Amino acid sequence: MYQGSPSTSSNITVQGEIIKNEKKVVRGVEGKELKIVCNIESNIPDIAFVMHIHGSESGRVGSGNLTYSFKPSKNDNMKSFACSAYSIFLEKQLSSKELLDIQYPTVVKIRKEVTGTKVKLTCNPRGNPENYTFADWEHWSEFKEFIRNVQGTPDGKLTLLKPNNSNRLHENDGIYKCKTSNGIEGTNGILYQKGSVVLNNKAPPIFVNANTQIQYGHYGQKMYLNVQLYNNKYDTIRTAIAKQNHPINLPGRQERIITHDRFHGINVTVPGLNITFLLTLGGIEDFADYTITACNYWGCNDFTVKVTSNCRPEPPKYVAVITYARYLEVVWDPGFDGGYQQTFFVEYQQEPENTWKRSVPVIDNRQVRLSTILNNLNPKTRYQVRVLSTNEIGDSKQTAVTSLMTLAESPESPTNVSVIPYDRHLEVSWCPGYNGGDPQTFFIEYQQNTGEKRTRSAPIIDNMQMRMSNILYKMTPNTRYVVRMFSRNEIGESKKTTVIDAMTLDEDVSDNYNPVEEEVRENFQVEPVDNLLYTSSDDSILARAQNIRNQSILDTTVPSTSSDNQFYQMQLLNGGLANGRRSCTYINRGAVSAVLNPQIDDPSLNYSEITFKTAPTMRDAVIHGNVNRTIYSEIDLMAEPVAPLSSSDESDDSDTLPL
Repeated sequence: MYQGSPSTSSNITVQGEIIKNEKKVVRGVEGKELKIVCNIESNIPDIAFVMHIHGSESGRVGSGNLTYSFKPSKNDNMKSFACSAYSIFLEKQLSSKELLDIQYPTVVKIRKEVTGTKVKLTCNPRGNPENYTFADWEHWSEFKEFIRNVQGTPDGKLTLLKPNNSNRLHENDGIYKCKTSNGIEGTNGILYQKGSVVLNNKAPPIFVNANTQIQYGHYGQKMYLNVQLYNNKYDTIRTAIAKQNHPINLPGRQERIITHDRFHGINVTVPGLNITFLLTLGGIEDFADYTITACNYWGCNDFTVKVTSNCRPEPPKYVAVITYARYLEVVWDPGFDGGYQQTFFVEYQQEPENTWKRSVPVIDNRQVRLSTILNNLNPKTRYQVRVLSTNEIGDSKQTAVTSLMTLAESPESPTNVSVIPYDRHLEVSWCPGYNGGDPQTFFIEYQQNTGEKRTRSAPIIDNMQMRMSNILYKMTPNTRYVVRMFSRNEIGESKKTTVIDAMTLDEDVSDNYNPVEEEVRENFQVEPVDNLLYTSSDDSILARAQNIRNQSILDTTVPSTSSDNQFYQMQLLNGGLANGRRSCTYINRGAVSAVLNPQIDDPSLNYSEITFKTAPTMRDAVIHGNVNRTIYSEIDLMAEPVAPLSSSDESDDSDTLPL
């Protein structure tokens, strides 16, 4: 307030005036409307009253107020304004000069100091009033992603120590914000104001967390191997690549990208550099570990990528088969496993079959060459072999079929050996064993007494019949002989059969001894007739009865149904070959050929040939006989005879049985 002389009393006052630092000020807040009011009271009616503010002037005459309203900014702080009065009646000019005390929120600036072991950040706020409160610092990524809060000192300082592991130093990179308040809200209504600074540490290249340690390619094709580096824009980076720790000369193409990494456990966006290498996966060895090394002025780092595949395995290679008599050894090189554990199978079949069998699984054990054994095979037999692999994606293609033949082996010993003694010869019969895959020849060895040199028969060639026989001549009557047999092929000899003792007959006994009659009695367990068995039919079934080696089996279990119990019947069943082996059924001793003698050399026997028209038969062949005479025929009870009976001229009525 300014006052004039007593006779001319005049006073100037400013509304809201306060004293600050011994100065008159009018306080306002930035952004909020401030009204400056100057008042003059004077007894001079025409006194002039003027306000000077912001370079403008307003006035009035006489007592009253001058008002000026505006929204101040921090730039108005400590600016002055004046209210003045003029009159000729005043001894001197009246004036009141004031300062604007404009309060505004803090403006924050950050000072950065980098030393060898730490980074020091100092928050420098500037505002009105100058009493500051500091909150925790904030760490953000360069892409405005919040990472963490960091506690500083009460006076606004933050110290970041460099980690011992330089590969984590980059995690301190980013934007740091100091938060402080002087109690004045900003124009946005926020009490705490922030200042920011960008921090980028100088460190070796960093392979970001976004990299994948397993990358996939396809066998026989090219692929791009990619790795990504954190790039803080201050580096020049050099790269190199090695396969299984052996350097390879491949250039790496660089491209700036935006990628991701983890800073203090938070996934954030970072500027990056993509490095690309073009690989050719021409062989299994190319699916390996590749190490990429990146270097800059401050050091180097590396990253290893496993190149693999996620497809079906490749077929095995270089398949070889080693032949033996009863098994095959299959050997192969594993193909590429497709990126997964693979298992191999060997498929095989016997020609000319069309059913593939599969071996037990062979698990890939990472050896250069694998093998397996195919057991229980037949000697001297042709087989087809192929190999495949499978993984969890699927099966590989089969390898090409390998066709081969197993080796022959030594034959098996003859079985069911029997000896029929006569006075001066022995008839030896047997069932041939398996020939081992090659033609076999039989030998009979015999001797009179143990310890003497064995005599060996001439070779007897296998005629592929079910049962074979041979006669040993020039035997001594009433003498004990020991007999054994074996077989031989080009591979070797079979084991010898068990020794059989046989006593030749006395010559006198032999005159009355009928070996056929004895054979019938023992084999068929019936009383034999006086006649032998003859066949004059062309029928193939009856023809097979002429020789035991035509694979026939005698079945004598069918009882006679004739009323006088003088008729007997015998059924002939056909046998067969299976897998190169012959099934031999032998009853008691001797060969059936001794009973079924194809020759008619007994002059005392009257016989007849009976001819029927060829027609389908309803019954098997039967044999009818009585004690005195025998007639043999193939009879169909459902058919009518088509030809008259023929008889020998020497026969009488009593020698012929009516049909």
